Amino acid sequence: MKPAAIAQEDSGVEAPQILSFSAFDQRIASCLPNDYRPLANKSEKIGILILLVGALTAAISTIYLPSKIAAGFAIAGLAIEISGGLLAIIAGSGKELKEMWNRRPIFAAQLDQESQGFNQIVAWLKAYPENELVEKLQFSRKRLEPLTKRSGFLLGGVERLGFLPVVVALYLQFRDVTLTGLVDVHAGGIFLGLLILVLYFIGLWSISIRWQLETYIRFLEMATNQTSTEAKLP
Repeated sequence: MKPAAIAQEDSGVEAPQILSFSAFDQRIASCLPNDYRPLANKSEKIGILILLVGALTAAISTIYLPSKIAAGFAIAGLAIEISGGLLAIIAGSGKELKEMWNRRPIFAAQLDQESQGFNQIVAWLKAYPENELVEKLQFSRKRLEPLTKRSGFLLGGVERLGFLPVVVALYLQFRDVTLTGLVDVHAGGIFLGLLILVLYFIGLWSISIRWQLETYIRFLEMATNQTSTEAKLP
């Protein structure tokens, strides 16, 4: 096994003597900037925050207020939520929409870049002793298992639903709102919609952590040539 000191020859970046997840994460970010893209960029996070502010504004309409004031809060909340949701969607899909008409050559170029990045990361990992890599692999798998079970129990398959929970939440909150100023908003629908939004964003956070662990596992398996669910120390 090669010493960690010669990792620079394989990956272009010298590896520290002890493998840490911080260094591992930085290496992935530098070699695979597209694959490493965070779950939500800055604009998407702002859109999500605006959406939550709109939901809270709508919740104010359930307080015992004069009907016109309650209608104002409900309609304002609806407008804020829609604007925040649109901002998050546009910010998340803007780049893909721009590349839609020339997708094949762009995707092929990305695959070439990512293939090189994969090889660099694996070579960088192989500079460490194999028993240390297997130990990190075992730990990552054990850390992922309870996270997957907890998120599955609480959230189900939210990652398969996409933005649908947000649409359902908007419908529950504003199905009785009219633009005439008359409003008959049910408190139960408002707070159920707000609960759906909160669970949805908790799900996004949980998915991002799970993806991060799965990325570590994927590269550690490639570096140790292990694909089974159980890795044993030599």
